[in-house]
Amino acid sequence: MRTVQHRITYYLSIALLLLLALLFLLMEKSGFSSLENRSLASFPQINMEGLADGSNTKQIDSFIEDHFPLRTAFVKINAVLETLFRRSEKNDVIIGKSGYLFERSEDSQKNIAFNLEAIRDFAEHRQVYLMIVPNSSLIYSAYLPQGYPLVSAYQTILDYPMENVTKVPLLSNFLEHKAEKLYYRTDHHWTAVGAELAYQTLMRLWNKESQTLTMQSASPFLGSYYAKTLTTRTTPEEFSYWVNPAATYMMDGREATWIDEKKLASNDKYSALLQGNPARAQVKGSGQGKLLLFKDSFANAIIPLLAQNFAQIEIIDLRYYADNIQALTKELNADRILFLYGERSISKERSIGFALTNKR
Repeated sequence: MRTVQHRITYYLSIALLLLLALLFLLMEKSGFSSLENRSLASFPQINMEGLADGSNTKQIDSFIEDHFPLRTAFVKINAVLETLFRRSEKNDVIIGKSGYLFERSEDSQKNIAFNLEAIRDFAEHRQVYLMIVPNSSLIYSAYLPQGYPLVSAYQTILDYPMENVTKVPLLSNFLEHKAEKLYYRTDHHWTAVGAELAYQTLMRLWNKESQTLTMQSASPFLGSYYAKTLTTRTTPEEFSYWVNPAATYMMDGREATWIDEKKLASNDKYSALLQGNPARAQVKGSGQGKLLLFKDSFANAIIPLLAQNFAQIEIIDLRYYADNIQALTKELNADRILFLYGERSISKERSIGFALTNKR
């Protein structure tokens, strides 16, 4: 009897594997997962070098994993199970209280020194301003899981000695106004309110009058942290942003819209701001003077506000800009130079240091 049962189980298993293999071959392979808000692996180009070092095998494994039949259903089921078991962390994202999600911090002192020393050397013969946006966990630490340690590099960055660099302090002002929802619960970025608060802080430092715009919004929004966890312990929220109709946004020498409406209608709403992160862009504003802005994606939310106080803003994303930074800075001769970055760009990445020292 047991032999018959074993044979039935064996043949059913073989049939299931063959069915899954057939589905895998016949199913259309999507290049993007809207559920996880990321690109899916494509089939690699097989070559002798890739086979020898094992990279082709890893790429094929990733391709199969990303396109496995019924994968989306399994991902959703897994998210539900993790919710039931109250898992507090997934893919470097902390699943906090009241639907808050945070980034797990493992900051590198070497990265901090590498990036900040490059900015300090760049500022040797010029005045530079540095605005670092703290991670949301530093502002909303009360929503971390019970007993979870708060790790932040923000104060280390502020305390780092940097001649000719004026650091723009945000922390005390953000803590004072944290009830105003300065960050998204499901994303690492600040909201339009958080960006405006930082803008007002900067204008006071520069003795300029801060102005306001009409805030716009779109729903529903589930951001980058949600895409990494797919947790059911959070809910969609409203996405807020600024548009400056009195200023002109330029990409590749041509006028562009402030917002990519197609992306605004997708899950990845934050990337709709300024059409994503071009290596170089310009803004023709309604103020006076010229601002040179080195930035990551945090700055995309504040630039429409800054355009009210400058006639020209030159925007450089050092992750993608390949030309000589020193030559560009000399050519532009800007009235103000601002580095605006999220905390992780200083503590976890090295693109700033590589770009400024030409060590790509």
